[in-house]
Amino acid sequence: MGIIVHFYTPNQCLDSLSFLPFAKFWRLSHAETRHFWAALVRSQSPKPCSWRQGLLFYQAGGPWSGSSEHLIDTISTPQVVITVLEALVNEQRLGPREARAIEAKILERVDRNGGWRG
Repeated sequence: MGIIVHFYTPNQCLDSLSFLPFAKFWRLSHAETRHFWAALVRSQSPKPCSWRQGLLFYQAGGPWSGSSEHLIDTISTPQVVITVLEALVNEQRLGPREARAIEAKILERVDRNGGWRG
């Protein structure tokens, strides 16, 4: 049995992607969500690629996808997401002004212990 690899364009599967619940939780606008996803899809930097792959594996299901708790508490910690944003800016996939606005919204959802607010 082989592994099927899907290549996504920036607007593909945005509605069903495991990224969308995060964008809603962070209260990103539609434009911020699209721009963040487009930057993530186009990125070739290791951290964004790794995080994107984790999201896509989770979305695909199967034994390698892990639980939603694993996705949230291990793959997508606030520290990981902020590091991904910084990498996207450094790679010039996302503008600094928009990244700061997204970061501010993300940080509003982080508790004082550095985890996601319930």
